[in-house]
Amino acid sequence: MALASIVLAMPTMAEEFEHPIMSHATWDYEKPENVVPMKINTLADAINKRPALPTIADLMSPEAKAAYVKKGVLAYEAGTDNFRLSFLNSRTALQNKMHELQAKRQQQVGKQQAYMQQASAQGLMLSQQEMMQVIMSSGLDLEHATEEQMMNVVADAYAKKWGISQADARTFMALANSNPKKAEAFLQQKYPDLYNRLSAAAPKGNEVFQQDPNEDAYGKLQDQLMDLAEEVRNLKESNMDATEHSKNTMRANGLPGNYSFGLAPTNKLEALFIDIVAGWPKSDECTKAIAINNDLDARLDKWEYWKGAKEGQTICRPTWWTDGCKQANALCDTYTKRNAEKWLAAAKEYDSKLQSIAKRLLELDAQLEQLRGGKEETLAYCMAKLNIYTVEGYLFDYYHIADAYLACPCIEHQEEEYCFVYTIKG
Repeated sequence: MALASIVLAMPTMAEEFEHPIMSHATWDYEKPENVVPMKINTLADAINKRPALPTIADLMSPEAKAAYVKKGVLAYEAGTDNFRLSFLNSRTALQNKMHELQAKRQQQVGKQQAYMQQASAQGLMLSQQEMMQVIMSSGLDLEHATEEQMMNVVADAYAKKWGISQADARTFMALANSNPKKAEAFLQQKYPDLYNRLSAAAPKGNEVFQQDPNEDAYGKLQDQLMDLAEEVRNLKESNMDATEHSKNTMRANGLPGNYSFGLAPTNKLEALFIDIVAGWPKSDECTKAIAINNDLDARLDKWEYWKGAKEGQTICRPTWWTDGCKQANALCDTYTKRNAEKWLAAAKEYDSKLQSIAKRLLELDAQLEQLRGGKEETLAYCMAKLNIYTVEGYLFDYYHIADAYLACPCIEHQEEEYCFVYTIKG
């Protein structure tokens, strides 16, 4: 796990503590190597295949943590890392496509303007100035007028200019906005002479810019995605403030041992991490465990294990020593569990917010692809889709949230059984 391996280094100098048991706070655990990445090919895979997150039982010891990560977490994280590289390449391809479409659109707009100017000069089209005069003199409340109302005003003006019915002019305008080919077919069938005159006015080789019929729908999705990007950006910034992080780092450096790099993905977890590590030597549980260990050491000094023993015989420490170690370890567990509950709550608070964002991103992406329907990528689609990549870029903590859970410190047990081979001195 990335966080578990780079986060703080354990204190290694036992003499910095009054008693060895004070140094038993740890967050490290054994991590398997040569993990086979899980196959994650889509955003839906990355969100839906995330393994079950650790429970308190999984945080109680290095052994429990090691057992948990073998259940698929490392494979998932490796899979999401591969997916993100692929996703990044897809984003680059999308940006290139968008630049290509933007250039094409500029060319088409230029051709459309040339067509409008030529047709206007021939009295077949309204000039930009005439169109504005028509709208301004219509009596519409421009601030609250709908697009359909404004289009109908323009259509009525064209009906008068072309000598056709207002109903047909409105039908033609509506079709021209949604399906230009159907608009041409409609005009060619009902008013062939007008169609021929309009076609003749178009410069040869020029194609009129065709608006994406789903442009408004893409725009609404884009607005939602931009809001989601702002939400996840604010979430990360509010949970990891640089000033607070510096303060936590200074606090960590005040603990025995060598502490470096980041502590956890949120300031709250950083502070809690330090409180748990620093609080163990001062806790009632540690004090009681030390008293038990001191008593066991005193009894061991008086234990005459050699009486009746033969050379080469395996001798194990007595049951009273094992029982005492179990009592001390139970105190360690009490401290670990109490703080693991706090840690789990803090990690879940951050995780639940990230999960909400991830699920909403998946929903919006599904809506976007459903709207596209597998058809050609348009500029409006690309502009909306680019925001999917923007939000996804903030989801690293979501994919690696198990690291944050497993960074919870625990108090290592001491051995509860100890045997040795008796050797006669001299």
